[in-house]
Amino acid sequence: MQMQHQQHNAQVQAQVQQQQQLIHLQQMIYDQHRQGQEQQQQQLLLAAAVAQQQQQQQQQPPPPPLPAQAIASTVSGPLTITAVHFPKGALQQLEAPHWQLVAQVQLPEGKTQQVVIDAREDEWRDHLLSYAHMVYAAEATNPPPESILITLLKTISTFHKSHLPTLLLFACVYYTQHNFQMSLHYNHLILEKDPNYVEAMSNIGTTLRSMGRQPEAESWWWKAVRLRPGYWDAVENLIGVLCSGYGTTEASAQSSAESSAEKSAAAAAAGSDPSKPKADKTVTITPQPPRYKEALKICDFVEANVLPDPTDPTGEQPPPLPIQHTPRLQNLLYAKGNLKYALGDVAGARREYERSLEIVFGPGVGAMQVVHEVICSARMAAGYPRPTERELDGAMLLLRPEEALQVTHVVFRETGGVLPGLAALAASCGEANTTNAQNGMSASLWQQANQTTSTILLTLAKLYQDVMDQPAKAKELAGTDNYVPTMSMLLPLYYLSLALHPSASTCNNLGILLSSIPPTARIFAYPAPAQPMQLQVQANGLVIPAPVAPVYPVTGQALALQFYNYGLQLDPRHPHLYTNLGSLLKDMGQLNEAVAMYEKAVECNPKFDVALANLGNAVKDLGKVQDSIQWYLRAVEINPNFSEAVCGLVNALGGVCDWRGRGGVGPVSVNSEGQLMVMNVSPTDKTPMSGWMGRVVEIVDKQLTDGAAWSMGLVRVFRQQLWQVILRAFLDSNPRHPDTALWQARLDGWVNRTDAKDRRNEGGWIIRLIERATRRLQRKWYLERQHADSTRSRRPSAEIRELYQRPMIPNGMAVPLVPTVLPFHTFTYPLTARQVRLISHRNALRISHGTLSSHWLPSTVYPPPAPPTPRLKIGYISSDFNNHPLSHLMQSVFGMHDKSRFEIFCYATTPADQTPYRVKIQSEVEHFMDVSSWSTQAIVERVVADGIHVLVNLNGYTKGARNEVFAARPCPVQTSFMGFAGTLGGGWCDWIIADPVVCPPEEVTGVAWKRKQRSILENANINGTGSKRRSMNVKVEQDSGAAEPASPALSPMQQSFSDFEGEVDPEDPGDDWVYTEKFIYMPHSYFVNDHRQGFREEEKEQEKRLLMATEPHLAMSPEWNWVLEQDRRWQMRKELFPGIAENTVIFANFNQLYKIDPQIFKVWIQILARVPNSILWLLRFPAAGEQHLIRTATQWAGASVAARVIFTDVAPKHVHIHRGRIADLFLDTPECNAHTTAADILWSGTPILTFPRYSHKMCSRVGASIAYATGHGPEMIVNSEKEYEDRAVKLAQSCRWEYVEDSVLKHKLGLANPMTSTTGNPMLNGHVSGALPPLHSAAMTGVGRMNTMGTTAPSVHPQQFMPSAPLLGHPHPPFMNGQALQQSVLQPMMQQQQQQQRQSVVHWIGHGALIELRRKLWENRDQSVLFDTLRWTRNLEKGLLEAWRRWENGQEFDELLERSTLNGQHGSQHYAQGGNIMVEDDNEPDVKAINLHRSILDHGGSSGHITGHSTGDSSSSGGSTLHSNSSGKSSSSNNSSHSNSSGHKTGSYDGAKSAAGPLDLRASSSSSSISGQGYTVESNFNRSLSFSGGASGVSSVHPLYNPISRTMSAASGLPPIASTKKQQGAKDTRYKANGHNNTGTFEGGSFPEGQIDPSQHGESRRSSMIMPKSRVERLDQPIQRGVDTIFVYD
Repeated sequence: MQMQHQQHNAQVQAQVQQQQQLIHLQQMIYDQHRQGQEQQQQQLLLAAAVAQQQQQQQQQPPPPPLPAQAIASTVSGPLTITAVHFPKGALQQLEAPHWQLVAQVQLPEGKTQQVVIDAREDEWRDHLLSYAHMVYAAEATNPPPESILITLLKTISTFHKSHLPTLLLFACVYYTQHNFQMSLHYNHLILEKDPNYVEAMSNIGTTLRSMGRQPEAESWWWKAVRLRPGYWDAVENLIGVLCSGYGTTEASAQSSAESSAEKSAAAAAAGSDPSKPKADKTVTITPQPPRYKEALKICDFVEANVLPDPTDPTGEQPPPLPIQHTPRLQNLLYAKGNLKYALGDVAGARREYERSLEIVFGPGVGAMQVVHEVICSARMAAGYPRPTERELDGAMLLLRPEEALQVTHVVFRETGGVLPGLAALAASCGEANTTNAQNGMSASLWQQANQTTSTILLTLAKLYQDVMDQPAKAKELAGTDNYVPTMSMLLPLYYLSLALHPSASTCNNLGILLSSIPPTARIFAYPAPAQPMQLQVQANGLVIPAPVAPVYPVTGQALALQFYNYGLQLDPRHPHLYTNLGSLLKDMGQLNEAVAMYEKAVECNPKFDVALANLGNAVKDLGKVQDSIQWYLRAVEINPNFSEAVCGLVNALGGVCDWRGRGGVGPVSVNSEGQLMVMNVSPTDKTPMSGWMGRVVEIVDKQLTDGAAWSMGLVRVFRQQLWQVILRAFLDSNPRHPDTALWQARLDGWVNRTDAKDRRNEGGWIIRLIERATRRLQRKWYLERQHADSTRSRRPSAEIRELYQRPMIPNGMAVPLVPTVLPFHTFTYPLTARQVRLISHRNALRISHGTLSSHWLPSTVYPPPAPPTPRLKIGYISSDFNNHPLSHLMQSVFGMHDKSRFEIFCYATTPADQTPYRVKIQSEVEHFMDVSSWSTQAIVERVVADGIHVLVNLNGYTKGARNEVFAARPCPVQTSFMGFAGTLGGGWCDWIIADPVVCPPEEVTGVAWKRKQRSILENANINGTGSKRRSMNVKVEQDSGAAEPASPALSPMQQSFSDFEGEVDPEDPGDDWVYTEKFIYMPHSYFVNDHRQGFREEEKEQEKRLLMATEPHLAMSPEWNWVLEQDRRWQMRKELFPGIAENTVIFANFNQLYKIDPQIFKVWIQILARVPNSILWLLRFPAAGEQHLIRTATQWAGASVAARVIFTDVAPKHVHIHRGRIADLFLDTPECNAHTTAADILWSGTPILTFPRYSHKMCSRVGASIAYATGHGPEMIVNSEKEYEDRAVKLAQSCRWEYVEDSVLKHKLGLANPMTSTTGNPMLNGHVSGALPPLHSAAMTGVGRMNTMGTTAPSVHPQQFMPSAPLLGHPHPPFMNGQALQQSVLQPMMQQQQQQQRQSVVHWIGHGALIELRRKLWENRDQSVLFDTLRWTRNLEKGLLEAWRRWENGQEFDELLERSTLNGQHGSQHYAQGGNIMVEDDNEPDVKAINLHRSILDHGGSSGHITGHSTGDSSSSGGSTLHSNSSGKSSSSNNSSHSNSSGHKTGSYDGAKSAAGPLDLRASSSSSSISGQGYTVESNFNRSLSFSGGASGVSSVHPLYNPISRTMSAASGLPPIASTKKQQGAKDTRYKANGHNNTGTFEGGSFPEGQIDPSQHGESRRSSMIMPKSRVERLDQPIQRGVDTIFVYD
């Protein structure tokens, strides 16, 4: 029922939108006419004011009136009646009008005189009627309580019964008084006297329309138009009713008119009183579709009867139209243009608009000629020579408002700034022989013609804008003059429109256009010195440059600011101007000023939805998320279909966790009351969507569908240009190239599309083609430079420009639309893989289009850098080299690079904030450049000049990004890292630095392409073992060198003409992949951090140094260090949460609240309910979210559980990291994991519990990646919400704590004996058993009794030892002289301890699986690969070096599976390996062991059984080696001892079994053993594999880590990869270090393409547990189904 209701609502909304469009069209047609009427009414208002003033003067005792004859005899010239005096009571009732009236007359010289006039005379009748018209016009806008009009007109009609103009005015007066029956009566009375009086007919039609009788109204207008085609009122009314969707046909119009006349005659014959309004019968009007074609026929009929036909000079021609009819004639042609546009005839619409402009511009002078002249004349007026055609191409003319207003004077100099067609009308305004009224009418017509012309210019500009993203229509619109619409054409049209008729709306539209001009655009403007612009808001709301900077650069934004302010001067209450001005200020970083402008807009129009939504955005950007919600709600209430407001509201509500009405996508949703609802949905049912989230997904789906039509038809228009690009870049300028047929077929596929439902993004394909071609040409240039013959002359520059000419986007290609949902918002929205991919891709297309359209791009591709001899140049571009999480994590990386092999460049796009992070990076990196004030062009050219080989994007789609630099392709290899956790979706990003856990290989385009090709081959029943070629009818060289026929090639449609080799079209309907880039896979985790260097606890280090000086045996004991760590935890815990019990388990999450979703919060409170002695610790991040989460917890679980949800404020970075140890378990958010926070919390030793919910969302898998890198990933990663809850509960319930006396604990740990005596240091002579006072003494007041070991601990207050100042300041306390140490530090401490000897010292000791996991994390963090920044940096260097190597030797471009010429070797395994780079860590114990570990994961779960053992401490780095022979027997060596060398107690943890499969990778106790005493896999390949070794050798490597090796196939029992003889002799590409200098060469290292599930190719994958299989399959090998599918903890 809900879906049916939504469908019904959608149908109703569609009907409403259609009706609104029809009304809008009608509004467009008559807008000009109404504007003219408004001007006339303004003039009449002035006349009414004069009349009112005269009426006030009449209240004074008037002089005695003179006889009319006396005035007439003494005055020569026109007289004007300004007032008429009626006897008292005459206004109420006039039984017998008197022929004598007292009137006030204005004499020619301006004096007034009262006279007695005779109403019976024709002369005074006309004077009285003119006065009545003036009063009628005044009362139309300001009706008085009593009117003299009816009395006056009755007086005139009494003595002039057949005077038709008087009767006509009578009818109009009754119409304005809504006495429609009397109005009809007088109009019909006129027709009785003159049946051809068209004015009465038109008035009858107008009256009937007001009465709801549209068909009858239409019939009367038809009759009037046929009688007089040039009667404009009837023409315009008739066109309006035809376009409104109501009315009747022409055939029935005559009968309707006759019927209406007969009814009126019958009523008069019956003697009914027409002055009394009659009750009209209810008329039901059935809406009809607009009849644009009939309306167009009316226009043609009128035009043929009022304009001469130039094609028939000998025929009868209509008389010339008076010049006063110029505005009405323009309206007629304007209406024709609107009608043709509505009928889809864009070119015809333009022709009609041009014809209407030729009336005033002059015969044969169109808008484009005027535009050209505007640019040239304005440029010449500034003192420059006339620009050439090349200079005009794409140049933007930027004029200030005062300059734009003078455009007509510059262009039409000969007529003094007057339009040539209106020169005669303008000249008549000042003629001496005309009256004031005639002058006023001429001036009004002149202004009306200017206004009409201004409106047509705006419509033409809008027409050009509409077709800019439709190349086919743009080409059609260009016509014979070949003016393809461009942005540079639009500005002069707006300037000219503003000069003809200054209006606030034109200023508003012009400001929007100017603000969209990029700073890098080529401009024509008056020169001005460049100074920084500062703004100030005046009291009247205007935003002006501050006096300190009166002159500023002429940019689009600066001029937009001026036009907005000028528009507000014209109309201070214009809400659109305030709104757009606010948006401009927001873009300029002036948030507070922007909020002020939005508030002014809302004040002017409280129901302006755009202003309300913008106000919400600005308030939210100020950090006031809760305050922004009210504005979003108001906007959505006004316009429920406003996508920006809906998305903004959902984002704000999610930011404060107000989930009421959130709904959902899928079976789980939250209703309007805040209740969590779960539906039973079968797999065959359509995914349910409800609430705000459902609305967002619907908006995304619609916008993505609509955006797919971008540039449709462009390939057909620019096919030849695109073919030249293909020929140079891909076919070596050889038309006979073997791939010619393939590329021709691709172009044919776009050109010959006939399916209207085929919405493939044609513009996106063109951008991808151009970016792909640019890379190819750049590499060809590199190869030519590298292999150039030094003896021959250098290639001429002209030839270079021709060979490496930059592929350009087609001229006039419009800017692509982007979805409302931004890429960053996809992290927390329930979107599919395709939706996430397309949102990023559409944003990437916008960036590419804007950059590739820039005028500053050179005519050639950017030259490639020189070969990296001796060093590879790596450039990092970021806006976050300041106090930002990225700098917190990477501040040491830039300086840790091996400077002997790498040259590092950092380009900072934001100014320095003088924090230690910026200072450290800037001081340690070799080249650091502050480019924050540089243009995109300047940054690009600097990167090119620096010769960067690999450019790293550290922003992605985050604030401050300069992605345009990457879109310009200044560097051969470009990667993305850290800044944005997802795909960038652009051709300007080649690689993502990641790991297989966070970005599964099956989600990348290369693997998806291979999967798609396999599916196509299967469906096409193509069999055989030969290699498959992408081109048609070509041969493949086999190993023997003989040429054999290729297997049947795929047809263009089978190949999908929108795909490229190795790259699926991002617009592809496939929902089983998301990344358009390839991956550089890091060996442990892609997530780097600097905690080991930057966030050490100085207090702890000082304490350890002191302990080393006093009791070295304790300082060197891992067990005692762990005791002290627990004491620190307990002390910080009691300080932060003084009221909680000692046995309280503290769950925590320190993420921003927007990452919390209802499903995981429900799991959290269920955990709290199952663990009564627990609390949930969250941050006020933001503070407004606390009330909503507390309310939700109360509603879902009751007040008792909600009371255990505790909030604290956000702490500074160092405090935040150190206090993380207080928590017992960090509960991660599955929708969007903790990223930096996860590293923070693990550094503190606190375990995390994370759930990688999605395979296609990188942001939901970062926690798993980080957890695996600790070596204890399986203990902290789950695969379902149920497992999440059970694991958290089990870990919490395993915890127990006890107080243990200091002496007892030391005895148990074997640490009770003091150290050997040392002369001169009494502290070391054994007199004190514990030199350091523990963090907890025996007097623990307020602490409940718990389980203890030994003597029961009395309660004391906790006391924390704080070293004295001299010790804190000394660099090396342990090496101080003994006597000095005793005197300065130790002796006072000994005295303090002697005072405490009477007290029993206790320690707070925890036990259980969770505590043991914490201990392992804490003790091993300094040895953990997660925190080994230097090791991570070396691995990064390997990956970047391999990416460069692949570009350099062409392996990255080897897009044919079995066709390549890499270093003379035929055949490539590039795509057989998926195209990814797998970096191998040199410190791993044995690569073969890792490979077999992966093989075990892939094959063990299907048909074998698994047992296993693991020994040794988890910190061990020795590990073991694994040897496997072909018979399947295995042997192990270098096994570790089972004993625990450290001596501490070990325990075991048996967590919940994973539903993912039988393999259990969870660590056991401190040794992280894989459950059991050893494991063996017997797979369906009849192999027996065994493994034993140190835990750190395996568990620190995530299960997907699997570098390619040549021995892998034999070791795992997989079929070998087929290769040619030349391949067998090729160099291996895995990186191996030579010695200890971290230098070496690559010997392999990619990811097997076959790591996909062949049984699911082409299908969506939603399980986060899917692990890509390690089976390596070629495209031409048969598919084996049902094997090797395994699920792992990822």
